[in-house]
Amino acid sequence: MKEDESYEHVILGSDDELTTADVRGYDFRGEFDFHDLIESYETTGFQATHLAEAVDIAERMQEEKATIYLTFTSNIISSGLREVVAYLVREGYVDVLITTSGALTEDVIKTAKPFKMGKWNANEATLRDRGINRLGNIFVPSDRYVWLEEYLYDFFDDFFANEKVRTPTAFARELGETLDDEDSVLKQAADNDVPIYCPALTDAEVGNFLYYYRQGYDSEVGIEILDDYDSLIEDGLLADTTGLITVGGGMRAS
Repeated sequence: MKEDESYEHVILGSDDELTTADVRGYDFRGEFDFHDLIESYETTGFQATHLAEAVDIAERMQEEKATIYLTFTSNIISSGLREVVAYLVREGYVDVLITTSGALTEDVIKTAKPFKMGKWNANEATLRDRGINRLGNIFVPSDRYVWLEEYLYDFFDDFFANEKVRTPTAFARELGETLDDEDSVLKQAADNDVPIYCPALTDAEVGNFLYYYRQGYDSEVGIEILDDYDSLIEDGLLADTTGLITVGGGMRAS
């Protein structure tokens, strides 16, 4: 094969001129502008461009007055993003929440006892001996769960007093009404009439404590999932325009 023929096989010619925007980052010369920085992500490339697209979609949701569903996994509440979700609910940026049992568990705990920063490479055996649970690089002492069990048992007494079978949305709403923490997602949702759907309420510690409560105190209590499912589907179908913001994967994304 001749040299010129080999060259054509390795590097193909590009006769067409691309009409898309040039790849270019933010110009930090001059006065810094946060909004301009975010807009520059559109031409930054890689995941930055995805973020710019997400911002644009969120703005369109607001402009079209869409009913906005925010779904997220429990690790969002484990982290400092809990305060962000509470803010979005408080300021009316989202209309419906869908999450997991762990998110409710950790939101309640944080109203009374904080989670602590830890390390990714911590020794699990040492942590166990110290009574510390690890969520990535976040540490949660076991006394938090002891406190939670006592709190929920008191709540269960009132929650099931007049109705033995309740829904997850009722559980989240009435639990939120008992909390006194402005950074609580449950409290903000209850205060602002934002429903929280939790298809797997019996997962995580909430599920364990519900099971123990029914075994030891009242065998007739229970959680009805399908009633919530009906209202979730019907409300979505009746809305003129809906928007979905999904953070993380798993049960709540389905």
